[in-house]
Amino acid sequence: MSEKIKKLSRINNAVPQQITNHFVDDQEPGFIHHPDSIPLDIRLIRKQPDETQFINENQNSKLGLSFNTNKQLKPGMHIEISIPLRNDEQKFLGQVVFVRKKDQGYDVGIILRSQNDAYRARIIEQVCYINCYIQEQQSHSTKLINREQCAYEWISRYAAHFPA
Repeated sequence: MSEKIKKLSRINNAVPQQITNHFVDDQEPGFIHHPDSIPLDIRLIRKQPDETQFINENQNSKLGLSFNTNKQLKPGMHIEISIPLRNDEQKFLGQVVFVRKKDQGYDVGIILRSQNDAYRARIIEQVCYINCYIQEQQSHSTKLINREQCAYEWISRYAAHFPA
């Protein structure tokens, strides 16, 4: 067995439960929690989509997103969220399904419009977590971090534990 494979086996077996639990909303299984350190823009959709179309499109989606915000949203609202990544914005349409008041702001959960959006959001959220990991590694190091190596490290440690 190569040294690299042995190292990956040790890493994957040593993933603390609290780290993998961080990906998922602690009160709503099936909701990926967006990292607080990555900005997120919220826009209320004034013209509401046809409710039956929204329900039919997302009925097979088993994935939602949760995030912290200072904006007070209400369940049932339709919103668009934008996540800036590398000179591009990833946009998702969703419907607010829960709002929890916190000490500072609100924890909001949305169901995404379609299964396609759910697949795409899962990938985008992994990229967000990889970026957070790279920033964290850089903050603990006095030398320049290899971003590609850090991304590979995150994938080998955590990707298998990321919600599907």
